[in-house]
Order: sequence, then structure tokens, then C-alpha cells
Amino acid sequence: MIEKLGRGCDSHSPAGPAPNVRNPFAQGHVSPHTGAVGPRGVYLSIGAAQGMLLGGWAIAGAVWWTVDLGLSPVRLVLLGTVMALVTTFAEAPTGVIADVFGRRRAILSAWTLMGVAQLLSPVSEHLLVLCVWQVLWALGFALHSGADTAWVTDEIGVEDDGLVVRFGFAMSVGILVGVSAAIAMTRWSVPVTMSTFGVLSLAFTAWLATTMNEEGFEPGVGRDVVRWTAMRTTWSTGFGVVRAAPVLAGLVLAMMFVGAEADAVNRLDLVRLRELGFPSADGRETVLTFGIAWMVMVVVGLPFQWWTAVKVTADSAMTPRLAVLTLVAAGVGLGALLGGNLVVALVGLGVREVSTNSFAALGAAWINHSAPSAARATVHSFLNLAQGVGRAVGGLGIAVVAELVSVRVGFVVALACMGSAAVVAAATLTASERGHLAGVPDSGVDSNRPEVGPV
Repeated sequence: MIEKLGRGCDSHSPAGPAPNVRNPFAQGHVSPHTGAVGPRGVYLSIGAAQGMLLGGWAIAGAVWWTVDLGLSPVRLVLLGTVMALVTTFAEAPTGVIADVFGRRRAILSAWTLMGVAQLLSPVSEHLLVLCVWQVLWALGFALHSGADTAWVTDEIGVEDDGLVVRFGFAMSVGILVGVSAAIAMTRWSVPVTMSTFGVLSLAFTAWLATTMNEEGFEPGVGRDVVRWTAMRTTWSTGFGVVRAAPVLAGLVLAMMFVGAEADAVNRLDLVRLRELGFPSADGRETVLTFGIAWMVMVVVGLPFQWWTAVKVTADSAMTPRLAVLTLVAAGVGLGALLGGNLVVALVGLGVREVSTNSFAALGAAWINHSAPSAARATVHSFLNLAQGVGRAVGGLGIAVVAELVSVRVGFVVALACMGSAAVVAAATLTASERGHLAGVPDSGVDSNRPEVGPV
């Protein structure tokens, strides 16, 4: 994104240097258009805020919905399904909006919507009202997804896998802070804690508005083109990239399986732990015990996330390999919840949490290599759209199984989904490496030309 530097440093620009050629800004120098923080600092701040503000709100919300309101498994996952449906339908359009109107605008709008949804989420216990705030939050999330990575990639002029993985590390550190704050605040009130995180999200939005500039954004079509025409053109470009790249096609399918597993497990993990004897006499006690358990998971996972950042910074070829490894580890961790031991289940949930968080960062970096600058946010949105489809369809299906049969059987189905995702990702990696050895780019797109062509 740097308008003055972007043409010269954008790895996808025909006039720019070859891919992976780093410029001074990529080496950590301060960018003049983002003040003392710099584009990397802003990007990592977004990751930390995402972990702290959304993570703290999420754990308070999970306890409020599960313990205080006593929602059934179907109602719990229904909240996630509503969010997934909105995200599914909004992902591609919002990605196009970010590529046409600017990533900064998309990010600021996203944080505003999510902050308002967090602020108002506990004002009513009625399921319909709860769904309304889920819809608002999902719209914000859809606007945000992919836009931050697209923004920083163009801003620094290179595709930095290590930076994208460090984003996940910053998010984990933020989760530690957010969960700690949630534990402290919920001793007073769980609903007030949820609203407080909404206020903080809006405050972070204000900080971003004064700190985050966008000098390098260059729409994929000329500025004189009508906006609707520009959006259609950008959408077509992004869809062409996904259709032409075998790697992205495989990741689309893998993301659908991951989405199905994630929505069910994220909503039902506390239900399963309570079946195994996890203490939950009241909401405040549950926030304390579950929060401490979650913090332990994050602390244990930080060294692994840092190690992955170091590995992919040194060798970007490690990115897809580690992505597959994290999916396998997530499946192993999820399997631990099928037993009858609470301690083993907590350890397994920790492994699964660390692995899925790492896969999110590694998957984003893997995707980033396959997207041209002009449609990068759109391509990210297509992959998130696939995950949304999995959440909406598979997540609700697993919830029905958990409701009609048992929560444990629901987790068996979730494990099958995670295993399928790992198999598909491994097959995609194998095929892409063979293509690379044969001299065919694994993305299916020549990043040195703007046109999209088949492999």
C-alpha cells in the first residue's frame, strides 16, 4: 500500500523488484506515513488488540451464555451459526470493498461495528436480541478479515511470512492480558465486563484512526472507474485467482472442514468440560477457573508460536509444512476430549487451541503468497468465506448431533472434520511441492504479472 513506494516495492507490480526483495521498511525502519509506530507496529498492535479485546470479551460471553443463561447446545451453536451465515454472505463483498475503497477504511469500520456489538451484547437475554449483536459483530469481522494483512503487505512492499506469524504471537500475548482483565472484572459482573471490552474496542478504533495511514493503497482498477464497476472487476480478479490456483482450491476445502470443527468446539468446549467435572457453580467462578486454564494454554503455546515465526522468517517454504503440522496436532488435542479424564481433556484442549491459532497465522501467510496486490483482501475473504460455510453448515450439524445424541459424539464428528482438513491440506502441500519441483508456481499465479491465468 504506499502510494509513493508501493509501485516501486510491490512484489506484484511489473515495475517493482522481484519477489522477496526486501526494502528498508521491511527491515524494521520507521515508515514516514505512520509516525513512530510504523506499519509493522500498527499491524502487530492490531493483533494484540484483537487477542486482548475480542478474547477477553469472548471468554466472558461464553460463560454468560453457557452458565448464567444456561443456553442449550443447539442454542449456543445457533449463535455461532448466525454469525457464520452473515460472515459467509459478507466475506467476499467486504473483501472487495477493502480492495476498492481502501483497507484502512475497512479496518476502522470493522472495529467500530465489533465494538458496538460487544458493548450492547449483554443488554438483553432474549435469543433474538443476542443474534442481532452476533450479526453486527460478524459484519465487522468480515470487513476486518484479510484487510489488515493486505494493508501491511503492500505498506512494507513484501510478503513477510514471519510478520504474519508474529501477528498470531501478538494476539496470544493480547489474550493473556484480556483474559486476566476478564477474570478480574467478572468478580464484579460478567455482563458489565462484556460491555467494558466493547468500550475499549471503540477506544482502540479511535487510536487507529489517528495512527494508521494508507499511503500506498492502489485500487486494482483506475480511480476514474465507477465504484460498482470497480467492485465487480476486483471480485472477478479475486475469484479468478482462487479458481486458477490449485493451492487455493485445496485450502478452500480444508478451511470448510476447519470451520465446521471450530464453530462446534468453540461453543461446546465448556459444555464438555462441565460434563467431565469442570467447576461451574456460578458465572464468576467459571470465568476464574476457565480463564486460568485458557491462560495456561496460551503461555504454553507462546514458545511454539515464536519458533514458527523464526522458522518461516528464515525459510518461507516451511510455512505450508508447519500449517499441515498444526492441523494434525489440533486433531490429536481434540481427541483427548473424548476420554473421561478432565486433566487430559484440558491438556488436549490446550494443544488444540495453540495449534488452531498457529494454523490461522500460517494459513494466512500461505494464502498471502497466492494473491496479487490488487485483490489480496478479496482472496483472503474467499478463504474466510469457505470457513464460514463450514461453520454455518457443519457447526450446526454437529450441534444437532450433540443435542440429540451426546456432546461426546458431537466431538467425534468434530474430530472427523479436523482430520479431513489435515488430509486435504497435506494433499495440497504435496501437490504444490511437486508443481514447484516441476517449475510451476505453487500459487498458480505468476506474481510478476497482473493477469490471472491457469496453471
